[in-house]
Amino acid sequence: MATSLDRLSDETFDLLCSPCKRKHINKEADKYCVDCSDYYCSICVKFHKDIPALSGHKILDKGQFQHGTSQALPMVPTERCDKHNHKPVDMYCQKHDDVGCSTCIDVKHRFCKNIFYIPEYIQNNTNIPDPKDVLKALEATEDKVTEQLCKFRREKERIFNRRREVFEKMENIAEEMKQRVDKLKQDTMKKSADMFQHAENMTDQNMSVLQSMNSSISSAKEKVSSSGNNISQVFVSTKKGQNVASKFREHADECNASYQTMDIEFEKDQTLPKLLNEMTDLGKVTQRNVRRIRPTPDGKKLQKDNNILFQIKHRKKYNVKASKDSETCYIISVCALEDGTLVLADYNNLKLKRVESSNYTVTDSCDLSAPPWQVCAVNNREVAVSCGGVKFVSLQPKMTVTRQINPGNICKGLAYVDGHLYISIANSVYEYTTAGTKLHQFTKNQSGQPLFDNIYSIAVSGDGGKIYVADWTNGLISMDRTGKVLGTFNGPEVSSPKDVLVTDNGSVLVCGFDSKNIVQFEPDCKMIGEVLKSNCNEKGCTSICYNSFSSKLIVGRVHTDQIEVYDLI
Repeated sequence: MATSLDRLSDETFDLLCSPCKRKHINKEADKYCVDCSDYYCSICVKFHKDIPALSGHKILDKGQFQHGTSQALPMVPTERCDKHNHKPVDMYCQKHDDVGCSTCIDVKHRFCKNIFYIPEYIQNNTNIPDPKDVLKALEATEDKVTEQLCKFRREKERIFNRRREVFEKMENIAEEMKQRVDKLKQDTMKKSADMFQHAENMTDQNMSVLQSMNSSISSAKEKVSSSGNNISQVFVSTKKGQNVASKFREHADECNASYQTMDIEFEKDQTLPKLLNEMTDLGKVTQRNVRRIRPTPDGKKLQKDNNILFQIKHRKKYNVKASKDSETCYIISVCALEDGTLVLADYNNLKLKRVESSNYTVTDSCDLSAPPWQVCAVNNREVAVSCGGVKFVSLQPKMTVTRQINPGNICKGLAYVDGHLYISIANSVYEYTTAGTKLHQFTKNQSGQPLFDNIYSIAVSGDGGKIYVADWTNGLISMDRTGKVLGTFNGPEVSSPKDVLVTDNGSVLVCGFDSKNIVQFEPDCKMIGEVLKSNCNEKGCTSICYNSFSSKLIVGRVHTDQIEVYDLI
């Protein structure tokens, strides 16, 4: 059933009651308050008059503020300022085509010349935007946004369905394996059940005795506490309590002296673990990306070919020193998450720092027990960092170390792909599972010569087929997942390589600490050219990161609180 308010909301009037309008009700105004700059209907004006602080306001009747009368007042805007909600939006800056309250205009447009009071401006100008045209433009924009939103919703649904199909296949394989493992488990557990049962029975007997003692002690305590002022009863309760304490203390000492633990050990059969260690996946998972080229701010498109030299421009510096940092920052490594968020490894302050890519401010940090070397993304909710061993850090909701792998020696280089970690220890690169199982070791080339001397950084191509190593002495080395060398570069163009990364199009970027530059290479380590040229006034380059979310190149330098951000084109 339609109410009177519903009917009023469908009507249109020249002058609307301001309080009603704020409630999304269209009701014609009968009064106008000069002091409040608000219109009122016959009902709302009564509430206005009932407020003592507003009793002195000047109220005009409808006839006094309609156009065409001798005391005509212009129709003033009724919308309130978002920032100064006690003031109406009644001023207009013609230069910036912006409206606001008097305070906003005074602050933001104080140096502008063409500032107008909106009612007067409307009276003297005929070139006023037609609300119908604006509504059409908004509706057209809304349609475009809705169309794109629908596309992403359909894509999300498709991904969800595809994920379900893939996961079902994995589940079927895992279920077959699980059934066989369950049978083995049941047979083994049946053999050991009697041993555990005996141990539990003995423990239960001892616990039962001790619990009975505890009950007696509690009862004695209660009697001592509740004796009140009866001296004789206090004496009796106290003596009994002493006897209980002495008796059970001796019994507890006897239990402690005779206490023994029963160790029931299990030694696993190595046949199945060995087979599982040789496997890398339940099956092969592949991904085919349909890459769209994003336009850069100047309208040009990022080059797709991996043999065309990148260009950089618009360098900006951002301070990433946290309030609790005790030392000058040393950003030794940076990684970018899928949503554009950056995670920085600060060597001097023993921290990981989360940085928003919109304004490059530190929003969170995580203290580490040792200096970090390299950080890499595991997924959008977790990163791994080499600091002594390898630590996994959850990003949700706060950065927190959740677990770690300790290979036994100091780890430096670190990269993650397809559930596997590539870790540099001393002069070797190791492949590990995220559970800490060592799979492979890469130390020598096909000729039996040592591959590495002083590894600082590792990167892996998007498909996981190529591993790149930045070696301080031996330069850039590329190999496949079997350890076969695919290419090398060790020239004066990159002196003391410190960090390496692979971009979306397969190009490889390497920063030189002593050469203070960044050089681009093809996937086979053939040099393309210098992306960031050497500057003798700058400090040595220590870390580089390509943020594909925003097409930005992030550069860290030794012992400085700032990172450099470049547009990559």
